[in-house]
Amino acid sequence: MALDLLKKIQHPSQDRTNPTRDSLASFSFSMQHFKGLLSSITSLLFIALFSFEASAEAINPKPILNEKAMLFDARKRETGTFSLKPYKAVYEAEYQESIIPITVTGTRRFRPTNKGYWELSFKADTMLADLNEFAPIRIQGSQLIPDKYLYKTTGVASEYFEHVFNWGQHKVFDVKKDRFWNIRLIPGTQNNISYQEQMRQDIKAGKKAFSYPVAYRGKLKTYEFKVVGEETIDTKLGRVKCIKIEQLLNKYNKLTTFIWLSIKHDYTLVKINQKRGGKPAQEIRIQSLEFYSEVD
Repeated sequence: MALDLLKKIQHPSQDRTNPTRDSLASFSFSMQHFKGLLSSITSLLFIALFSFEASAEAINPKPILNEKAMLFDARKRETGTFSLKPYKAVYEAEYQESIIPITVTGTRRFRPTNKGYWELSFKADTMLADLNEFAPIRIQGSQLIPDKYLYKTTGVASEYFEHVFNWGQHKVFDVKKDRFWNIRLIPGTQNNISYQEQMRQDIKAGKKAFSYPVAYRGKLKTYEFKVVGEETIDTKLGRVKCIKIEQLLNKYNKLTTFIWLSIKHDYTLVKINQKRGGKPAQEIRIQSLEFYSEVD
């Protein structure tokens, strides 16, 4: 919009316990701000900003792990009420709240493997640091089931963590800290980027409102969205008709987020726009899109 496609980048005077809450205030803080920007690009602005803690019931039934339901065709596989298509999308994200606007380009891939699962990844390379996100996902019916989430940055903003979803015990294991989180996985729980793909499939199924429990950094939160209508916009792919989505935030947050998914391009994300107090904050726009047949 998770999905990551920018996360919130706050000013240095605010809480910085989450690396996605950094912003560019001066050159002396450039390393911290660059790290925040990378995290922002990672989740493509889909991450819920100051969203509510997960308290509502999950919207999907408890996943039943059936291996036969998780084998896929390399080109296209019908899975319940939706179909999956492998793709590669390149995005350009601009952070507009700094003195000098910052732009970063990243690539997102979603593809099947010959190991019986789908692979969702995001990568951004820059002169100062590189970022990689990776999430193997299994499918049952209309539900995406995440098994793992890996986040890694190298360079001036080095960080690594890996979360393993243990559905049998309803727990998440933190590989780096060698311990389970103190939360219980509930049906329909997604990771920081898998919920973005789940949203695309829910749109295809005709849903107008979405609520996703998301497990990230030891917490379980609920991210909420609603369809506000259709809108035709200009993109690098041409002029496209889109489903426009709004992210629902709590009343204390002045940040508004709108997301555009191209109907013609299998409801792929083509634009995200955020404003804070009516002023531009950050924006993502698609640069290129390729649907393909590929199995690893």
